[in-house]
Amino acid sequence: MEAYNIIEETSQFSLSKQKFETLIRRLNSEDVCQMDHSALETLVDRDGREILRQLYQDHLDLRASQEEKHDVIQGSDGKYRNHRREGEIKKLRVVFGDVEVTRISYEGREMSSLKPLDAKLNLPDRLCSYGVQRHLVEHAIQMSFGATGEQMEGMTGVHVSKRAIEKSIQNAAQDFDAFYSEDDSGREKGKECANDLLVMSSDGKGVVVRKSDLREETRKRAEREKKQKRKKRLTPGQKKNRKRMAVVGAVYGTERNIRTPEEVMGPSEPEASDNNVDGVDG
Repeated sequence: MEAYNIIEETSQFSLSKQKFETLIRRLNSEDVCQMDHSALETLVDRDGREILRQLYQDHLDLRASQEEKHDVIQGSDGKYRNHRREGEIKKLRVVFGDVEVTRISYEGREMSSLKPLDAKLNLPDRLCSYGVQRHLVEHAIQMSFGATGEQMEGMTGVHVSKRAIEKSIQNAAQDFDAFYSEDDSGREKGKECANDLLVMSSDGKGVVVRKSDLREETRKRAEREKKQKRKKRLTPGQKKNRKRMAVVGAVYGTERNIRTPEEVMGPSEPEASDNNVDGVDG
């Protein structure tokens, strides 16, 4: 009951509450009670997602109403913005659907505008939220862009254009070159290291040991086997119930051996000359 009281006291969530109550009345209706499970699943999925979208929107509206107003604000560039523009709207596409973020914009002559709520919410520069972008990237690496859009719309009901999907993939890979250009060895600059690579190698082998050195269960099986007559002779590599595992490991450092594609592929075969057949000059 406490949760319902909070909703009633917070007017910003009145639309979410109305949609929720509408769905409950719909589920209690006579026609829905005649639906099979598949149709019922579709109904709850569609209307339930709309409730989640409205909850998200109502919370954004709450944050907008609580945003502190300033007469002057200073940016990271050290410059002051003294013009305040309220009611600036940014459209945002989240996994539940499309919402709007209303915030205050602080501006100045020949200066970029500042929107503190954007930074507080960590909003992306583009339409799609980071959650939507993550879904797109995860699916795009496994299938085509067209299939990715269909998959996204089928799972969340959110439509994303092919162009937006391509842009999301490009943004996800934008730090790839910068990551490797910072330092050839991939290490943090300024740190000394004797070797480029640290290599660990290990191997295990079953070794025949004395019966007294076998593990308890293995020793018991070996003794029982001794009392029974063998049906056939075991080969040298089949010494059953007579071995223990010996493991050896090594850790060492080595310099990287960078090879070109030509070195990996090897030299190409020389082409036969039309003027020299079987070593005979024409």
